[in-house]
Amino acid sequence: MTTDVDEIFRRDPRVVPEALQEYGLLPRLADEEFRPAEILTSDIEADVVARLDPQRPHTESATMYASFPSGLHPAFNPPELLIWGTGHNLAYLILYFSGLPVARHLAAVDLQVWINATVRITATNSAGLTVSSGATSTRVVFQIPFTPNADGKAVVSLMPNTTSHGFSWFGTEVLRA
Repeated sequence: MTTDVDEIFRRDPRVVPEALQEYGLLPRLADEEFRPAEILTSDIEADVVARLDPQRPHTESATMYASFPSGLHPAFNPPELLIWGTGHNLAYLILYFSGLPVARHLAAVDLQVWINATVRITATNSAGLTVSSGATSTRVVFQIPFTPNADGKAVVSLMPNTTSHGFSWFGTEVLRA
């Protein structure tokens, strides 16, 4: 099924995650099997095929869509995008990749979950991860495996679990697994 992702992102933000699920780019919540997050170590050797971060939110084969409330701060050191919940469930960050071979990839997601907060990370053809900070908050790189759809398109989604949770996103690299 050919997907016009640009058309999906022009829709009302409340229906974007559901539309991505409809096109098979995100798993349905009922399909997710949450498991402990795996920390991506620096000794993994793989080709980076795509990279997004707050200073480079768009490339030829990748882009991002941040719903509200969010705050993009490219002048921070390091640059970051803040996503937080404030009384509704529309807070999310969607990373969209195209032109990928239909094979297993890893998304290395560099983020800091805020103190006592939880974030759900989902991806195309992948079980989800739920990551939490507990009483401390440290910047960590998590990896989530995914496989693009038949059109070579894939989505990675980050969403605070409740309205009082949030995170700082510093970037994502897509690696061939």
